[in-house]
Amino acid sequence: MLDLYRLLGFSMPNTEKMAACAATLLLNPTDVIGAIVRSLVCFSVLVCLLGLPSVKLSAQDQPATSNYESDPNEEGLKPLQSIKLSIAPTLKDEDGKDQAFPKDESQKYLADKPSEFHKTGFSRDWEVTSVEWAPTELAYPDLYFEDAQLERNGYAYGRLQPLMSGARFFLTIPSLPYRMGANPPTEKIYELGHFRPDDDVPPYIVKMPRSRTAGIWQGVVVTGLVFIFP
Repeated sequence: MLDLYRLLGFSMPNTEKMAACAATLLLNPTDVIGAIVRSLVCFSVLVCLLGLPSVKLSAQDQPATSNYESDPNEEGLKPLQSIKLSIAPTLKDEDGKDQAFPKDESQKYLADKPSEFHKTGFSRDWEVTSVEWAPTELAYPDLYFEDAQLERNGYAYGRLQPLMSGARFFLTIPSLPYRMGANPPTEKIYELGHFRPDDDVPPYIVKMPRSRTAGIWQGVVVTGLVFIFP
């Protein structure tokens, strides 16, 4: 075998290099996978550029085609070739040819008729229905920090509103015992008593309710704080 290589003029391959290459491929299988992927990509590119050889089917292997006019398919769908882009309505005569629709004679017919005017709601036998506002059954605990003039009625102080809201918040904290005594957190408050939606609400002062229980709670809390923080 070695003499045959020499007679043909081929140089003998280095066995050490071949062994090293084989060992590298065995130790690094990712190189083998990369080579296979590159080969598949090259083959796909060649197929896209050159194309696959076409095979002519025989008359027996070709799919059967049906004419929609004479033999519609099972689903009742017509082929795309018979669909037109025009959506204008057409009629067909006995020979199957398209013919135009008859002219609109409604204007000529209505021209001889007298005109009538119908008033909405008076010329029809409709029953009169009335809709009345009713408050919702929404209930929630007392909103101790609520600003009804701002949040419900829309009255504001312009650019001073952030300062007024902050002052109202910090001034409400010392009066929390009184407010919680007048309206306990467990008591439900409904929407009754407020102005109706879209009413012209005049500005007014929201006063705290008078309650003996609330005064006792406020006194107890203030006295307790005095003894706790002398």
